[in-house]
Amino acid sequence: MRRILTVDIGNSNIVIGIWQNECLLATKRFPSGRDLREEELERQLFEKLSDSDMGYDFNTQKFDGAILSSVLPEITDKFLNILNKITKDKPLLMEAYLNTGIKLGNYTGSGIGTDRIVDLAAAYSKQKSSVMVCDIGTYTTITVADSEGTILGGMICSGIQLSLDAGGERASQLPKMRADFCDRLLGTDTESNMLCGAVVSTGVMISGLFEKVRTGKLNPVEEDGGTAKSYLLEEDAKTESAADVDLSTLKLVITGGLARFALPWISCEYTYEPDLLLYGLKEIYEMN
Repeated sequence: MRRILTVDIGNSNIVIGIWQNECLLATKRFPSGRDLREEELERQLFEKLSDSDMGYDFNTQKFDGAILSSVLPEITDKFLNILNKITKDKPLLMEAYLNTGIKLGNYTGSGIGTDRIVDLAAAYSKQKSSVMVCDIGTYTTITVADSEGTILGGMICSGIQLSLDAGGERASQLPKMRADFCDRLLGTDTESNMLCGAVVSTGVMISGLFEKVRTGKLNPVEEDGGTAKSYLLEEDAKTESAADVDLSTLKLVITGGLARFALPWISCEYTYEPDLLLYGLKEIYEMN
């Protein structure tokens, strides 16, 4: 029986998952931060792993290995030290040079976050098709790969909570709010206007973006006497772009800690994978 510890350090939360062979036994999360000391990280991790519903007993069980993905370099080495103590072995750090099943395309290894590569590797492994992954968290990241697993490009958009925070912090007459479910398209007061603006617009954006990518409408156009004029730069037109790739079978995969708020407003077909990144980490660990 093989047990792997997978850890994702995000901007807002640290998410841990215990895998037993192909089964994700349980997950836990706790707040992350650039200034956390190693002792505090270790205390919180051990507390979470010791919870009875994690299905793990330090006295009778051990981990066969661990893998870490992190977008906070300030605490990455600290967490690697902690994982080394737990597993008694050097943990694997997710980096672009690892075998992931994904090709970087026009990106360099440092040109895209490793968390997005992990998400894409997991979605591509599950869908066996061209795929668009939308990770709705602190930021909403969108990444597209073709049917060969080559990254074509993507977007980084303000996240739902980040948009609400910006309103409360930068405008004196807007309140501070927490992300929540939204049951209407148009709000009728300031608070509901802000919530609609952050939540509904995320779902609508993803729906429209998916259709544009799937149908190959990737360049801005201007209607001029009924004729669409493309603004594709001349130098870009000389090289193959995502517009040259057949994405008609594109699949949409949604993940992320705030995704549940936007899901009701996504009008196209999608697959929701709340543990997508943990699954990707486990797969990449096995490949490497």
